[in-house]
Amino acid sequence: MTSRLSALAIASLLALPSLSAEAVSAVRLRCDDNNAGAKVFINGKPKGECPVDLFLEPGATQIRVVKADGSEYERVWERSLDLADGVSQRFDVELSAPRLTAAAAREREVRAAAQAQADAKAALQAAERGDVAAMDDIASRLDGGRGVAVDKAAAAQWRARAEAARAAQRQAALQAEARASLQAAERGDVGAMDDTASRFETGRGVAADPKQAAEWRARAEAQRAQLRLTAAERGDEAAMAEMIDRYTQGRGVPQSAEKAAQWRAKVAAVERRRAVDARRAVLLKQKEETKILGWSLGIPAKLNASDTPSTMSTLGFLYSPIFTLVELVLTAPSQSTELWKINRELNSLPSAWAKPDSMIGTAFARRDEAPAPGPTVVAARP
Repeated sequence: MTSRLSALAIASLLALPSLSAEAVSAVRLRCDDNNAGAKVFINGKPKGECPVDLFLEPGATQIRVVKADGSEYERVWERSLDLADGVSQRFDVELSAPRLTAAAAREREVRAAAQAQADAKAALQAAERGDVAAMDDIASRLDGGRGVAVDKAAAAQWRARAEAARAAQRQAALQAEARASLQAAERGDVGAMDDTASRFETGRGVAADPKQAAEWRARAEAQRAQLRLTAAERGDEAAMAEMIDRYTQGRGVPQSAEKAAQWRAKVAAVERRRAVDARRAVLLKQKEETKILGWSLGIPAKLNASDTPSTMSTLGFLYSPIFTLVELVLTAPSQSTELWKINRELNSLPSAWAKPDSMIGTAFARRDEAPAPGPTVVAARP
């Protein structure tokens, strides 16, 4: 009966817009089914479970409603109020998403601090063994106080040690590269000879030594000259021309005007053979055209001096083509003479140069612009 009267009294109290000056403030907290049973705290003191009706003293009031969510998480609803005398208020409690409890947060902080100290200790040990990454890590920890006390001076020292270690690693790598390059150079690798010379010039991985740099430059040039000489002797026309320049200037070979002249003569022989052979091809083509035209007209390919105008008049309408043929035939003797001279000149070239597998023969055959063979010769009809 008493509780029923109390509930009616509270309901009547909350229904009023305000209470008398001497009355306390009334607060009703309402919770849905999901929030029911949450614990209510007023200024840190427990006041039962939600839903609940409270009569509170006027003044600053902190309301906190909490419901556990597992062992480390909780859902919370909070309000800060300044309660006035005789004023009633009601609130619908909506709990937050789960979050760590204060105790769980403190425990995690303790574990994190212990882990940070263990990590800092391990990093320091690794740094002292020469681990460059660990040196950077311990320097960062000393700067920020992660697992160790803040110590800017010690952090700077570890950074300096890390940079010195990196420099030593880079130098060791350069020395290894220099050794590999030198070994390849000693085996005759021209590129490695150039690289070794550059390293002795700049001191990359080796002590700077201008004398050795010059020696390796000379060896590289001599090796290149030997390779080009081999190519020239195999008929590489560009290499043949290059040997003229090398012997003239003494690049990679002893300077020799005599040998430069010899190679100049060989290049000239290739050019001369090309020119002569091109002229020979033209003459052969003209000779063939004369034969082909004579064959197509059904007349001899050559007119004798005894041929008379009556012969041409007998041909009638064929006069114009015959005139062209006569012009070609009349030039045939001079063409034959020039062709004979060309053949004699080709035969007069050194026999070794004329061989297909000789230097000059190979150089001649390699040129893309070498004259194409003429058409197949067609014999004139008798």
